[in-house]
Amino acid sequence: MRKGNSSLTKDQKNEIRALAKLPDDQIDTTEVPEVLDWSEAKRGLFYRHVDQQITSRPDSEGVCNQKRGRNMSLREALEALSRKAIEQQDQMMTEEAAKLALVMPFMEALGYDIFEPTEVEPEYTADFGEKQGKKVDYAIKRDNKPIILIECKKVKDPLDAGKADQLALYLNTTDARFGILTNGIVYRFYSSRANRMDPNPFLEIDLANLNPGDVDTLEKSHLDKTSFDVEKGQVVAEELKDVGSIKTYLREAYTQPNEEFVRFLARVLKKKKRSSKFFRSFTVLVKRAFHDFISEELKKTSDRASAIKANQENLETSVTNARQSDDLPARKEGVKEDGNRKPRRKPTDQEFEGYGKVRTMVVDMVGPDKIVMRTHKNNCSVLFDDNIQKRICRLYFKAAPVMKLGLFDEQKKETKHSLDSVDDIWKYANQLQAAVKRYLHT
Repeated sequence: MRKGNSSLTKDQKNEIRALAKLPDDQIDTTEVPEVLDWSEAKRGLFYRHVDQQITSRPDSEGVCNQKRGRNMSLREALEALSRKAIEQQDQMMTEEAAKLALVMPFMEALGYDIFEPTEVEPEYTADFGEKQGKKVDYAIKRDNKPIILIECKKVKDPLDAGKADQLALYLNTTDARFGILTNGIVYRFYSSRANRMDPNPFLEIDLANLNPGDVDTLEKSHLDKTSFDVEKGQVVAEELKDVGSIKTYLREAYTQPNEEFVRFLARVLKKKKRSSKFFRSFTVLVKRAFHDFISEELKKTSDRASAIKANQENLETSVTNARQSDDLPARKEGVKEDGNRKPRRKPTDQEFEGYGKVRTMVVDMVGPDKIVMRTHKNNCSVLFDDNIQKRICRLYFKAAPVMKLGLFDEQKKETKHSLDSVDDIWKYANQLQAAVKRYLHT
């Protein structure tokens, strides 16, 4: 009670004074028993800190780190880190500089809290044999057990086999099943089974030459904090190693087909001749077939890219013309709209964008003029051949940011799929192409 603001009467004050003068043994505590045993007492549970207003001035790097940890996707974080690595790698002369500027942000990009020692422990002890006190640079932990070990080197250091052997010694003596060997720029991912590390990495991320495909693979590897799973990660690692081995074999066969590969093709093609002369001439044909096949596929890819670019340019022209007109064009050339019908509403920007993505996905199958968009009151339809009976999909984008994509099966039953963004339409490319394929045969 604050001094000077008492609302007690004179009698109440006298009663309090009388109670205060009573000896302890005369005070009645039956309603609130006195606590005599304080052995389980704890300090500070009811401490109330004093709020003080302060001014903070974080530097730009701190702001970037905060954004990367909270708002950026793994791809965005690695792209930002790639730019930093390219710009600053010549200034990172020591291993500690590489750790601070690149390795720690890389762990953050994977979702791990580098400032929580129960999650990321620097200088983790990994003793083996008679060699005691050996420490790996970082151990990413879960439930107080290491799950990923990281061995770091200087930026300019090559990641040769000897350094991988060092990581193997650490992995072989701990519960961790994954290891990363890095110089800050290149990150090589290894897997271990039964305390034996595979000498070949199953994935490599090069920040100086970031490959979008490698980032996609990392996103699906179950090594980030959110999706970490030992068994699934091991499966992905085995698949990647097998794919890598197959690619290496095919690359060598493309450059110089070995005898085993040539004989295999001869058996597949049921060639009866088996003389040395035959195999010499057949080897030349195999090399020629390989080169022709690669050239043809590259040309197809180039033509496809040109078609997509032309489609995008046509779409941009259509969008510009539509926005400048009062209404969308009539359904078909020579067919007039009903004079009593209200003009169709103009598509929203999100609807135009979604329509463009659908056209891009199917441009290889049909001409861009075959894919038409028609607006309705609460959605718009993407039609094949401008036929209302041949809906490819429906775009429920008018209430953006709440967006849905309606897809139709062979019985024309619609299923709606929620989208976080217009780009999510790409997830349904196979279904959209399948719809167009059905209409091509009807």
